[in-house]
Amino acid sequence: MQGTPEVWEKSVAVALSRLDAAIPIALITDTPQFDMSAASCLSKNLEDVHACGTTPERALSLPMARAQERAAEWRGASTIDLTSYFY
Repeated sequence: MQGTPEVWEKSVAVALSRLDAAIPIALITDTPQFDMSAASCLSKNLEDVHACGTTPERALSLPMARAQERAAEWRGASTIDLTSYFY
């Protein structure tokens, strides 16, 4: 993800504002970013899937996730945080 949390928040808010206000919106917050593709890593580590893991601090940008949440709140959208499914 590039840019600052402020730029990201504004960009998400603009994107959400273009959606029909009558339709409920659910925004999936920041998803983990890994050093290599999960499929590639797993295919090379069939016997040790933990070799493909990383820490939440390394894989997630908390400031960016919070920016998404603020933009969703502004629009009245729900947020879905799937972080707990990764760690």
